Amino acid sequence: MSHNPDHRAPAPADDFFSPPPCNPDYRENNTEEDYAIPPSGEDSSAEQNVTTQRTKRQAAGVAVGAGLAGLAVSGPILGAAAAGGAAYAATTNSGVAGSVARQTGESVASAGDKCKEIDKKHAIMKRSSQLVKTAAKKTREFDEKHKITSNSIRTSKKIGNSALEGAKKVDEKHHVVDNT
Repeated sequence: MSHNPDHRAPAPADDFFSPPPCNPDYRENNTEEDYAIPPSGEDSSAEQNVTTQRTKRQAAGVAVGAGLAGLAVSGPILGAAAAGGAAYAATTNSGVAGSVARQTGESVASAGDKCKEIDKKHAIMKRSSQLVKTAAKKTREFDEKHKITSNSIRTSKKIGNSALEGAKKVDEKHHVVDNT
């Protein structure tokens, strides 16, 4: 199968199952001219802007999804690497990997949009934030009233000192430190 370096993705279809477009500016073998910034007014059609915004949305979505998956599986370093690799594939790969990355990114971005919509309707973030603040305030008030933190520290010191004294008595009687 030969690769056409001037391959452009077809315009997005309205069909749910059709893949989203890939980055229309990507070419396998770029030249210096490809990186030149066009003078203002040139090449600024609304269609290209929509496609670029959609590709950015997909790249951001797949970066979030892959980053969270990598973080959950192997920690922050793999999470960051997975996020970068997935975003790179979504914006530069016109093959199956790029298509899958873009579709995944669109799904994650759509899920994020739905979460924002639900939050806007029900004020979940605001209410959750207020709940956490109230719980923290009540916890501080309870601790100040019953002195749980200071009593715990005092009790821990007593237990530690008692254990140390007991260890000293055992050492004096059996000379454990001298025999080791």
